[in-house]
Amino acid sequence: MKTFRPDLPPLHEAGPHGSALLPVNYFVRHSESGSEGCYYHWHEELELYYVKTGGVQLLCNGRRKWVYPGQLAVVNQNEPHRSLGFLDGTCHYVIQIDCQRLIQPFPLPLTSLSGLCVNQYEAGALIEDLLNLGNHKPCGWQLSLCAVALQLLSLLLETASHETNSIPQPCGNLQLVNQALDYVHRHLPEPISLASTARALCVSKSYLCHLFKQHTGLNLLTYINRLRVEKAAGLLREGRGVAEAARLSGYTNYSYFFRRFKQEKGLAPTDYAHKYSAI
Repeated sequence: MKTFRPDLPPLHEAGPHGSALLPVNYFVRHSESGSEGCYYHWHEELELYYVKTGGVQLLCNGRRKWVYPGQLAVVNQNEPHRSLGFLDGTCHYVIQIDCQRLIQPFPLPLTSLSGLCVNQYEAGALIEDLLNLGNHKPCGWQLSLCAVALQLLSLLLETASHETNSIPQPCGNLQLVNQALDYVHRHLPEPISLASTARALCVSKSYLCHLFKQHTGLNLLTYINRLRVEKAAGLLREGRGVAEAARLSGYTNYSYFFRRFKQEKGLAPTDYAHKYSAI
Protein backbone atom coordinates (compact mmCIF):
# COMPACT_ATOMS: atom_id res chain seq x y z
CA MET A 1 0.00 0.00 0.00
CA LYS A 2 1.27 3.44 -0.94
CA THR A 3 1.57 6.25 1.60
CA PHE A 4 -0.08 9.52 0.53
CA ARG A 5 2.52 12.13 -0.49
CA PRO A 6 1.19 15.68 -0.83
CA ASP A 7 4.65 16.82 -2.03
CA LEU A 8 4.83 14.59 -5.13
CA PRO A 9 6.07 16.52 -8.17
CA PRO A 10 3.35 18.60 -9.83
CA LEU A 11 2.61 18.08 -13.52
CA HIS A 12 3.92 14.58 -14.36
CA GLU A 13 3.81 12.13 -11.45
CA ALA A 14 6.30 9.62 -12.79
CA GLY A 15 6.85 7.62 -9.62
CA PRO A 16 6.04 3.88 -9.51
CA HIS A 17 2.36 3.00 -9.27
CA GLY A 18 2.20 -0.73 -8.80
CA SER A 19 4.71 -2.99 -10.55
CA ALA A 20 5.10 -5.22 -13.59
CA LEU A 21 3.84 -8.15 -11.50
CA LEU A 22 1.06 -6.22 -9.77
CA PRO A 23 -0.26 -3.35 -11.92
CA VAL A 24 -2.76 -2.23 -9.28
CA ASN A 25 -1.96 0.08 -6.37
CA TYR A 26 -4.02 1.82 -3.71
CA PHE A 27 -3.70 4.08 -0.71
CA VAL A 28 -6.04 5.57 1.86
CA ARG A 29 -6.30 9.12 3.11
CA HIS A 30 -8.14 10.62 6.10
CA SER A 31 -8.89 14.33 5.80
CA GLU A 32 -10.71 17.22 7.42
CA SER A 33 -12.22 20.33 5.83
CA GLY A 34 -8.97 22.27 6.17
CA SER A 35 -6.69 19.52 4.87
CA GLU A 36 -4.32 20.23 1.98
CA GLY A 37 -5.21 18.58 -1.31
CA CYS A 38 -2.71 17.03 -3.69
CA TYR A 39 -0.97 19.12 -6.35
CA TYR A 40 -2.14 19.42 -9.93
CA HIS A 41 -0.58 16.45 -11.71
CA TRP A 42 -1.10 13.65 -14.21
CA HIS A 43 0.20 10.11 -14.70
CA GLU A 44 -0.15 7.22 -17.11
CA GLU A 45 -2.30 5.14 -14.77
CA LEU A 46 -6.08 5.28 -14.57
CA GLU A 47 -7.14 6.44 -11.09
CA LEU A 48 -10.31 5.77 -9.10
CA TYR A 49 -11.49 7.83 -6.12
CA TYR A 50 -13.81 5.91 -3.79
CA VAL A 51 -15.26 7.83 -0.85
CA LYS A 52 -16.20 5.99 2.36
CA THR A 53 -17.13 8.97 4.52
CA GLY A 54 -17.21 12.74 4.10
CA GLY A 55 -16.57 14.10 0.64
CA VAL A 56 -13.78 14.97 -1.82
CA GLN A 57 -13.85 17.80 -4.33
CA LEU A 58 -11.92 16.94 -7.49
CA LEU A 59 -10.66 19.20 -10.25
CA CYS A 60 -10.14 17.22 -13.43
CA ASN A 61 -9.67 18.72 -16.90
CA GLY A 62 -10.89 22.06 -15.65
CA ARG A 63 -14.13 20.69 -14.16
CA ARG A 64 -14.94 20.55 -10.46
CA LYS A 65 -17.11 17.89 -8.86
CA TRP A 66 -17.82 16.57 -5.38
CA VAL A 67 -17.59 12.85 -4.71
CA TYR A 68 -19.65 11.61 -1.76
CA PRO A 69 -19.86 8.35 0.27
CA GLY A 70 -20.49 5.33 -1.91
CA GLN A 71 -19.52 7.16 -5.10
CA LEU A 72 -16.66 6.16 -7.38
CA ALA A 73 -15.07 8.83 -9.62
CA VAL A 74 -12.77 8.05 -12.54
CA VAL A 75 -9.67 10.05 -13.47
CA ASN A 76 -8.57 8.70 -16.82
CA GLN A 77 -5.03 8.07 -18.02
CA ASN A 78 -2.99 11.26 -18.60
CA GLU A 79 -5.75 13.56 -17.32
CA PRO A 80 -4.49 16.53 -15.25
CA HIS A 81 -6.22 16.58 -11.87
CA ARG A 82 -5.98 17.44 -8.19
CA SER A 83 -8.08 17.19 -5.02
CA LEU A 84 -9.28 20.66 -4.05
CA GLY A 85 -11.04 20.15 -0.74
CA PHE A 86 -12.62 17.79 1.75
CA LEU A 87 -15.52 17.60 4.16
CA ASP A 88 -14.87 16.89 7.83
CA GLY A 89 -14.29 13.23 8.64
CA THR A 90 -13.42 12.27 5.08
CA CYS A 91 -11.99 8.83 4.36
CA HIS A 92 -11.33 7.97 0.74
CA TYR A 93 -9.36 5.42 -1.23
CA VAL A 94 -7.35 6.05 -4.37
CA ILE A 95 -6.92 3.03 -6.64
CA GLN A 96 -4.38 3.29 -9.47
CA ILE A 97 -4.50 0.82 -12.34
CA ASP A 98 -1.72 0.46 -14.91
CA CYS A 99 -4.03 -0.42 -17.78
CA GLN A 100 -1.19 -0.95 -20.24
CA ARG A 101 0.03 -3.90 -18.16
CA LEU A 102 -3.33 -5.15 -16.92
CA ILE A 103 -5.31 -5.16 -20.17
CA GLN A 104 -2.63 -4.96 -22.85
CA PRO A 105 -4.14 -7.75 -25.02
CA PHE A 106 -7.58 -6.09 -25.04
CA PRO A 107 -8.19 -2.84 -27.02
CA LEU A 108 -10.76 -1.40 -24.60
CA PRO A 109 -12.30 2.08 -25.13
CA LEU A 110 -10.97 3.60 -21.90
CA THR A 111 -11.50 7.18 -23.14
CA SER A 112 -15.22 6.65 -22.54
CA LEU A 113 -14.52 6.58 -18.79
CA SER A 114 -13.42 10.23 -18.63
CA GLY A 115 -15.55 12.18 -16.16
CA LEU A 116 -17.51 9.12 -15.04
CA CYS A 117 -18.85 9.14 -11.47
CA VAL A 118 -21.00 6.20 -10.38
CA ASN A 119 -22.97 5.30 -7.30
CA GLN A 120 -23.49 1.57 -7.63
CA TYR A 121 -23.58 -1.09 -4.96
CA GLU A 122 -21.72 -3.52 -7.24
CA ALA A 123 -18.87 -1.07 -7.84
CA GLY A 124 -18.55 -0.38 -4.12
CA ALA A 125 -18.54 -4.11 -3.36
CA LEU A 126 -15.73 -4.69 -5.87
CA ILE A 127 -13.70 -1.87 -4.31
CA GLU A 128 -14.15 -3.45 -0.87
CA ASP A 129 -13.06 -6.84 -2.27
CA LEU A 130 -9.96 -5.26 -3.80
CA LEU A 131 -9.02 -3.52 -0.56
CA ASN A 132 -9.58 -6.66 1.52
CA LEU A 133 -7.32 -8.67 -0.78
CA GLY A 134 -4.59 -6.04 -0.57
CA ASN A 135 -4.82 -5.77 3.20
CA HIS A 136 -5.04 -9.46 4.13
CA LYS A 137 -3.02 -10.98 1.25
CA PRO A 138 -4.42 -14.55 1.18
CA CYS A 139 -2.79 -17.21 -0.98
CA GLY A 140 -2.90 -16.07 -4.61
CA TRP A 141 -4.05 -12.59 -3.65
CA GLN A 142 -2.16 -10.87 -6.48
CA LEU A 143 -4.02 -12.85 -9.15
CA SER A 144 -7.34 -12.32 -7.36
CA LEU A 145 -6.67 -8.59 -7.03
CA CYS A 146 -6.00 -8.24 -10.77
CA ALA A 147 -9.18 -10.21 -11.49
CA VAL A 148 -11.23 -7.84 -9.32
CA ALA A 149 -9.64 -4.83 -11.03
CA LEU A 150 -10.66 -6.26 -14.42
CA GLN A 151 -14.21 -6.82 -13.15
CA LEU A 152 -14.29 -3.23 -11.96
CA LEU A 153 -13.09 -1.87 -15.32
CA SER A 154 -15.65 -4.01 -17.13
CA LEU A 155 -18.44 -2.65 -14.92
CA LEU A 156 -17.33 0.94 -15.44
CA LEU A 157 -17.12 0.50 -19.23
CA GLU A 158 -20.62 -0.98 -19.27
CA THR A 159 -21.90 1.94 -17.19
CA ALA A 160 -20.15 4.48 -19.43
CA SER A 161 -21.75 2.96 -22.53
CA HIS A 162 -25.16 3.95 -21.12
CA GLU A 163 -24.08 7.39 -19.93
CA THR A 164 -21.93 8.65 -22.82
CA ASN A 165 -24.13 11.65 -23.46
CA SER A 166 -23.99 12.80 -19.85
CA ILE A 167 -20.20 12.62 -19.47
CA PRO A 168 -18.66 16.13 -19.69
CA GLN A 169 -15.83 16.59 -22.16
CA PRO A 170 -12.62 18.42 -21.22
CA CYS A 171 -13.09 22.16 -21.41
CA GLY A 172 -10.73 24.97 -22.36
CA ASN A 173 -7.36 24.79 -24.04
CA LEU A 174 -5.64 22.10 -21.99
CA GLN A 175 -2.63 22.07 -24.33
CA LEU A 176 -1.91 25.71 -23.50
CA VAL A 177 -2.09 24.99 -19.77
CA ASN A 178 0.38 22.14 -20.17
CA GLN A 179 2.69 24.44 -22.14
CA ALA A 180 2.50 26.97 -19.30
CA LEU A 181 3.32 24.24 -16.76
CA ASP A 182 6.25 23.08 -18.85
CA TYR A 183 7.55 26.65 -19.21
CA VAL A 184 7.33 27.24 -15.44
CA HIS A 185 9.18 23.99 -14.68
CA ARG A 186 11.98 24.73 -17.14
CA HIS A 187 12.45 28.33 -16.03
CA LEU A 188 11.78 27.97 -12.30
CA PRO A 189 15.18 29.36 -11.11
CA GLU A 190 14.67 32.42 -13.32
CA PRO A 191 12.57 35.56 -12.57
CA ILE A 192 9.39 34.24 -14.22
CA SER A 193 6.01 35.92 -13.88
CA LEU A 194 2.52 35.84 -15.37
CA ALA A 195 3.63 38.44 -17.92
CA SER A 196 6.77 36.57 -19.01
CA THR A 197 4.91 33.25 -19.24
CA ALA A 198 2.10 34.78 -21.29
CA ARG A 199 4.64 36.47 -23.55
CA ALA A 200 6.50 33.18 -24.11
CA LEU A 201 3.23 31.46 -25.07
CA CYS A 202 2.03 34.38 -27.24
CA VAL A 203 -1.24 34.90 -25.33
CA SER A 204 -2.62 37.69 -23.19
CA LYS A 205 -2.07 37.74 -19.42
CA SER A 206 -5.81 37.78 -18.72
CA TYR A 207 -6.49 34.78 -20.97
CA LEU A 208 -3.65 32.72 -19.48
CA CYS A 209 -4.67 33.67 -15.94
CA HIS A 210 -8.29 32.61 -16.57
CA LEU A 211 -7.37 29.35 -18.30
CA PHE A 212 -4.75 28.34 -15.74
CA LYS A 213 -7.13 28.95 -12.83
CA GLN A 214 -9.88 27.03 -14.62
CA HIS A 215 -7.77 23.91 -15.03
CA THR A 216 -5.64 23.92 -11.87
CA GLY A 217 -7.71 25.78 -9.30
CA LEU A 218 -4.71 28.06 -8.62
CA ASN A 219 -3.53 31.32 -10.07
CA LEU A 220 -0.17 31.10 -11.82
CA LEU A 221 1.84 33.03 -9.22
CA THR A 222 0.51 30.86 -6.38
CA TYR A 223 1.49 27.78 -8.38
CA ILE A 224 4.99 29.15 -9.03
CA ASN A 225 5.52 29.94 -5.35
CA ARG A 226 4.30 26.51 -4.22
CA LEU A 227 6.53 24.82 -6.75
CA ARG A 228 9.53 26.89 -5.66
CA VAL A 229 8.89 26.11 -2.00
CA GLU A 230 8.67 22.37 -2.80
CA LYS A 231 11.96 22.54 -4.70
CA ALA A 232 13.61 24.44 -1.84
CA ALA A 233 12.28 21.91 0.67
CA GLY A 234 13.75 19.07 -1.36
CA LEU A 235 17.12 20.80 -1.49
CA LEU A 236 17.05 21.39 2.28
CA ARG A 237 16.28 17.70 2.85
CA GLU A 238 19.38 16.91 0.76
CA GLY A 239 21.48 19.00 3.15
CA ARG A 240 21.85 22.15 1.03
CA GLY A 241 22.18 25.49 2.80
CA VAL A 242 19.18 27.81 3.12
CA ALA A 243 20.68 30.53 0.90
CA GLU A 244 21.58 28.01 -1.81
CA ALA A 245 18.14 26.37 -1.65
CA ALA A 246 16.48 29.77 -2.04
CA ARG A 247 18.68 30.76 -4.98
CA LEU A 248 18.28 27.47 -6.86
CA SER A 249 14.52 27.68 -6.38
CA GLY A 250 14.29 31.11 -7.97
CA TYR A 251 14.13 33.38 -4.92
CA THR A 252 16.33 36.48 -4.80
CA ASN A 253 14.56 38.17 -1.89
CA TYR A 254 15.37 36.08 1.20
CA SER A 255 12.76 37.80 3.41
CA TYR A 256 10.07 36.90 0.89
CA PHE A 257 11.45 33.36 0.63
CA PHE A 258 11.34 32.89 4.42
CA ARG A 259 7.77 34.22 4.55
CA ARG A 260 6.48 32.06 1.69
CA PHE A 261 8.29 28.95 2.96
CA LYS A 262 6.83 29.26 6.46
CA GLN A 263 3.40 29.92 5.01
CA GLU A 264 3.53 26.70 2.96
CA LYS A 265 5.42 24.41 5.35
CA GLY A 266 4.57 25.79 8.79
CA LEU A 267 8.27 26.03 9.61
CA ALA A 268 11.03 28.52 8.84
CA PRO A 269 13.56 27.15 6.30
CA THR A 270 16.25 26.82 8.99
CA ASP A 271 13.91 24.87 11.29
CA TYR A 272 12.75 22.71 8.39
CA ALA A 273 16.37 21.91 7.48
CA HIS A 274 17.21 20.92 11.07
CA LYS A 275 14.14 18.69 11.28
CA TYR A 276 14.33 16.88 7.95
CA SER A 277 17.88 17.04 6.55
CA ALA A 278 19.01 14.03 8.61
CA ILE A 279 16.01 11.89 7.67
